[in-house]
Amino acid sequence: MLTYELDRTNTLPLYDQLYRHIRADIECGALASGARLPSKRMLARHLGVSRITVEGAFAQLAAEGYVTAEERKGHFVAPFEGAAAAPGTPRNRTPAAPGSIRSKGFSLCPAPSGPAEPDETPAASAPDAPLAPDPLLADLTGATAPTGLFPYQHWARTLRAVLADGSEETLLSAAQPQGFLPLRRALAQHLRGFRGMDATPGQIVIGAGAQVLYQLIAQLLPPDACIALEDPGYPRLARIYGSLGVRTCAVPPLTDAHAFEQLRATDATAVHCMPSHHFPTGATMPAPVRSLLITWAQAAPGRFVIEDDYDCEFRMQGKAIPPLAARNQDQIIYLNTFTKSLGAAFRIGYMVLPPALAERFRTHLGFYSCTVGGMDQATLCRFMETGAYERHCNRLRTHYRRVSRQLAQALEEAIRPHGGSLANVGAGLHFTMHLPHMRTECAQAAFLEELANAGVRMNPLSAYRRTLPSDDAGMFLVSFSSVDEPAIPLIANTLRMCIKPSPEPR
Repeated sequence: MLTYELDRTNTLPLYDQLYRHIRADIECGALASGARLPSKRMLARHLGVSRITVEGAFAQLAAEGYVTAEERKGHFVAPFEGAAAAPGTPRNRTPAAPGSIRSKGFSLCPAPSGPAEPDETPAASAPDAPLAPDPLLADLTGATAPTGLFPYQHWARTLRAVLADGSEETLLSAAQPQGFLPLRRALAQHLRGFRGMDATPGQIVIGAGAQVLYQLIAQLLPPDACIALEDPGYPRLARIYGSLGVRTCAVPPLTDAHAFEQLRATDATAVHCMPSHHFPTGATMPAPVRSLLITWAQAAPGRFVIEDDYDCEFRMQGKAIPPLAARNQDQIIYLNTFTKSLGAAFRIGYMVLPPALAERFRTHLGFYSCTVGGMDQATLCRFMETGAYERHCNRLRTHYRRVSRQLAQALEEAIRPHGGSLANVGAGLHFTMHLPHMRTECAQAAFLEELANAGVRMNPLSAYRRTLPSDDAGMFLVSFSSVDEPAIPLIANTLRMCIKPSPEPR
């Protein structure tokens, strides 16, 4: 039986403490791969906690891929091959104190990165995306920005305060190559509290959106670098890197050990991936694959993992998934933007470079001026320092959680008679829908055209695939960031009317 000390005086919830204890035992090998965990009822009784506490810990472990659940059998430790252990809580030790780096957990995160930006969303560059009438009932591709969610009045007050209190010298100093130093300090504090990362302001580079940061990364890597890109994935990535003369190769989404083996078989020196919430599949990279990926990067000099922390602050179920950069800073290039939380018009993104690459940036790319205006940087800095950004994200998360729950329930009722199902609901601002009887491109195209004519825009997963063979027949992306709650019943009813029943077998 597992025995841990759970501190009821700690600000960490009991389920979080238990999750950290079990996670640490798995990572250090004290719980071997395949080992069966005690039943929730027995463990709750043994530790003197409620069954809900144990269920919460097990659910988070399963979400991160540390354990697998088998119906009527229980929970088992997932295969966890040799890897650099993540910072965790050693067995039988009280979890980190409330003031430590990880004490606040991962309840909030910085804003999403490249693929979520409406003007550069994969949907915008997807081939043959169906055109919808105007007015549009719903855009489920993610290409449309949500309205009515940005705190304009609060932002305007912050901007006026910056103008009143700041000086011309302060605003001009925001043009430093890496960005406004006070904003980089605020970002470092934000990452420390909400993503568990020990980043310094000297490692942070601010840029006008993800596309600018991709270009800087390409210049920081060696000329002969080869970047592995997940396929299906964000289509514009290959175009950006290719336009800069960077060689790329395709690998499946890194969501299992088999996909990782395909990465290992390439000559890639870097891999661009989305561990917390993959676009477009919505899957989360399991903990064993995360460890294998870090080990792969550490195995040879000059290897890097480009971590696109897409959609991290909008995980609707359990805690946010810890980033790879919280475990290793020497091989991980961390990317994020403020697009989903503040809007694409602001064009503000940032990256956290490993110390060696940060020094290379200052030496070789220090002639650049920051591509984000000084006024925007200073305003965002104050917006974060006053806690307004955190409160805004909390409101957004509440809104999106409600929309996600209502939309998923309505769609499930509409597709259930046709054997349809949803996957990765609650992992972020999009999930996938599977209609198994739509196996052919012709059937998918007819369905999408009929949807578009009825005012609902949607893309198949195949629209985001570049070169690898397709195994996603009947799979569709459902992005709900711009969905209006009152429209959800209409969306579900439209879907219901457009789905043709599968033909009867002869």
